Amino acid sequence: MDIMAFGSAHSSPSRDLSEWATKPRKAGRVLQIVGDGDPGGGTTVVLALTRWLAEQGISVSLASHRNSYIIAEANRFGIETLEFDFSARARSIQHAKDLTRYLRHVGRDVILHAHGGRAALPAALIPKRFRSGMIFTIHGHHYRQKQGILRHLGWRSDRFSIRRSATTVFVSEGDWRIAKEDHLLGPGDRFEVIPNGCPNTGPLMAAPEFDLAYLGRVVTAKNIMILPDILLAMRPARPKLCIIGGGEAEAALRDRVDQFGLSDQVTFFGSLTHEDAMLRLAQTRVLILPSLWEGMPVSVIEAMHHGIPVVCANIPGTRELVTDGETGFLIDDNDVNAFAERLGRLATDHRLYHSMSALALRKARDKFSIDRNFQAHLTLYRRMLGDDVDLVR
Repeated sequence: MDIMAFGSAHSSPSRDLSEWATKPRKAGRVLQIVGDGDPGGGTTVVLALTRWLAEQGISVSLASHRNSYIIAEANRFGIETLEFDFSARARSIQHAKDLTRYLRHVGRDVILHAHGGRAALPAALIPKRFRSGMIFTIHGHHYRQKQGILRHLGWRSDRFSIRRSATTVFVSEGDWRIAKEDHLLGPGDRFEVIPNGCPNTGPLMAAPEFDLAYLGRVVTAKNIMILPDILLAMRPARPKLCIIGGGEAEAALRDRVDQFGLSDQVTFFGSLTHEDAMLRLAQTRVLILPSLWEGMPVSVIEAMHHGIPVVCANIPGTRELVTDGETGFLIDDNDVNAFAERLGRLATDHRLYHSMSALALRKARDKFSIDRNFQAHLTLYRRMLGDDVDLVR
């Protein structure tokens, strides 16, 4: 999938090149805002983009939840950080005031790039003169997993943030289509699709330690409670599964594994740094992801860059990544027996496994590289700031 712009066409008057080259240019800045700074796919993407911008000599800062993983990592790499309490949206007005004070201090030529609804709402509340360069990236439509009034309030919050942004970025075409279906986008709203990407890591070199891996947050939206059922359905085979990640549902999943008598098959690694998580992923043969919904799961892209086939739920975010029967398998309706059958086939059909591994690696390199993601964002930032602003210090 190529990077695609679907919104209103952007045009600007042509300028004489010599006039542009000699005209003094103002210094621009990028402020990345992340509501949830815990380890996860979205955090990985934002941190990688922020580090790359800094390496290019671009003034960049990162705002997130205080004492979070992403704040600690950004500080480790020498990136300026701002810490907030993003635990409740009721604090959004105060956060908007704090961000406005920061913007007054650094100047107006700033890209405000808010990732997720929790970060976008306070940015959207900033006075217009300070948010002319606001970008709202939607990493999956979280409101769809809520019920009743909470679902409606989540939709209204995202709609408000879209209307107050200069442009909205979707990480997948599936998210863009949902936004159209749910009437989040108005006729004049600008938007782009910039797919997630990961570094090219290459095929596995060592003999894998685990047959299966789950990589991601251990939360109910990932549907992780069916993992023990899948392992039971694979009997008499007894594959080794590692759980890479932590979260609110980890204790319940551990209990279920114990109740099913699967403790000898399942290893929990908990929350890890991204580097350690990738080391664990590289020790596995197949990634399994039974999520109820996804934007564009980074764990799948990371697995494909390792040449690891993926067996996952057939949902919009994964359909753009996994070609069913070629780079992995897509399972309808979270069918436990179908998961077990496909995983068993990959375990016994070595020719199929190696074919899927090679095709997954090729597709990841061709369509979901980190360089494509970085360059698309840099192009967007420069277009929004205009010719008279220079991002490089």
